[in-house]
Amino acid sequence: MKLSGSFRSKLNLSIDIIMFILLLAMAGIGFLIKYVVVSGEVRNVKYGPYVDLEFLGLTRHQWGSIHLIVSIIFLVLLVLHIVFHWRCILSIYKCLFPSPFTRSFIAVMLVFLTLFALISPFLLKPDTVPFEPEYRNRNFYFPESSQSNATDVTEHVTFSNVSQNEISLDVNPSEDPESRSVVLSSEGTIHHGPEYDQYEVFGYNTLNEIAERYSISANSIADKLGIPANLSSERLSWLRKRYPFTMSDVRKTIGELTTQKNRLR
Repeated sequence: MKLSGSFRSKLNLSIDIIMFILLLAMAGIGFLIKYVVVSGEVRNVKYGPYVDLEFLGLTRHQWGSIHLIVSIIFLVLLVLHIVFHWRCILSIYKCLFPSPFTRSFIAVMLVFLTLFALISPFLLKPDTVPFEPEYRNRNFYFPESSQSNATDVTEHVTFSNVSQNEISLDVNPSEDPESRSVVLSSEGTIHHGPEYDQYEVFGYNTLNEIAERYSISANSIADKLGIPANLSSERLSWLRKRYPFTMSDVRKTIGELTTQKNRLR
């Protein structure tokens, strides 16, 4: 189907306007993630360790998902833009690179870079690095500006029913990262070690989503965390503002319930 010149021009202009709006949205969301709903490390310093950050009811991870969706739509429209301007692009391309060999080489490199950028995220694996406990939803954080000795934990955190021997920060870089653990809480002893790191829990998750993911009971999770069962559909970021539990507690609870379920089989 051949498009008329007038309709084609209007379509091109509409695509260009939408692409410009999407480009602004990508930049705006990027700045929002960087400077507003900041990472856990920055959040702990600016707002304290007991809060999650949201904007318009969405967390940092949810804004990241929106950023990805906007980027995909932008790429689709960019492809349409290239298709509708293909003849013009070829004409300018030939003028810029008169040599057929040069044109072919550049075209192959562009295709290769495009495929690498789109496919590599699904093939690459991340590097494992030593675990930094103070940045992972912990109940304490010692800013670099603090003049006091951060190793003297009892001067900064008040514990109830926790003996001095129960307080342990194992962050010796010479040891195996898999053997590291954190035992620390203002409510009691929390053990967070490699046996619980496998359970992925985020502030935007609900107890129902976690229960479905790991095939355990949402009511059992709520009971162990001291949360009313009728709030199982609420996000953890909302629940943490109202009930005294940490993300480490959630991971530990998942591990305990999963172990109990496996033993009953």
